[in-house]
Amino acid sequence: MVTVKKKLVVKNRQGLHARPAALFVQIANKFDSEVTVVKDDIEVNGKSIMGILTLAAEKDSSITIVATGKDAHQALLELEKIVTVEETEQKHKPQTAPLGHRTQVPRGGLAKDISAGKAKRCSS
Repeated sequence: MVTVKKKLVVKNRQGLHARPAALFVQIANKFDSEVTVVKDDIEVNGKSIMGILTLAAEKDSSITIVATGKDAHQALLELEKIVTVEETEQKHKPQTAPLGHRTQVPRGGLAKDISAGKAKRCSS
């Protein structure tokens, strides 16, 4: 089992909050390796959005990323890009639904696909 770790300085102007944190978790979850992030002696699961947000890692704060597993090196390289890029928002835009496709869910539990004019019951 391979373990790699690296201490990094958060360069994103928003720190690891909201979108940068979500992107970090999304990328971490693409790998089989365990990912842990440490800041000020607080250790969290790098695949958990709540864990990452708990760190309150602001711009210029130091964090350590630890990856353990067969793809640990690649995981660390990809996650390092998120932490050290100043403008994550502009480089990684959030995915949106295709134009013309809207779904409404009214209070009765029926979802109506407006673009196709069909309705279906939502499971609870």
